[in-house]
Amino acid sequence: MIFNKKMVIPGIGSFTVEHIPGRLDFLNKQLHSPMSVIRFSMDKNAIPEKSVYEFLAEDLAVSEIDAIKQFNDLSFYLKDELSKGRDGVLPGIGKLKKEFGESYSFTPEQSVKQYFPDTVAERVVRKDATHDVKVGENVRSSSEMKKRLQKDEEPAREEVAAASDSAAEPHHDKWWLYATILAIVALIALIYYFKVH
Repeated sequence: MIFNKKMVIPGIGSFTVEHIPGRLDFLNKQLHSPMSVIRFSMDKNAIPEKSVYEFLAEDLAVSEIDAIKQFNDLSFYLKDELSKGRDGVLPGIGKLKKEFGESYSFTPEQSVKQYFPDTVAERVVRKDATHDVKVGENVRSSSEMKKRLQKDEEPAREEVAAASDSAAEPHHDKWWLYATILAIVALIALIYYFKVH
């Protein structure tokens, strides 16, 4: 099942291995490990691939016909166990249970997740550590960039201080004067319009 990612048991259904990639949960500061999950889908008409029988024949050191016979015997045994209300145990895969009518439910065996738990992902900040920083097409050290940025900040601070000093001087807004002149001109235009018409 690991190699083919799928196994079909005639008359019961198919099992597939689904790979879930690892992911970073930035909000909860956790790194979730990648894992493989076994899924079951009921398809009583599914037929196993020939590669399954070839693998079993090679692994059990029997002929392919004997491998097919043993695999079908397993299928009949599982169906018999399930029809009697017992669990159909598939070692290393999980358990099948008969539900309503002819449907089955599947419970996977021990999850791989217990062997690879989530990891806490805390950001590590080192104050005095030096590393390479790509600036445009150039590669510079972080300490060199820190010095350059501090030099650039000093003139900027002086400009901000000069701007705040000039802001302290009283500033006279004359917007209201322009608005009043515009209103008077509009009033004169209206009076002229109504006198002529």
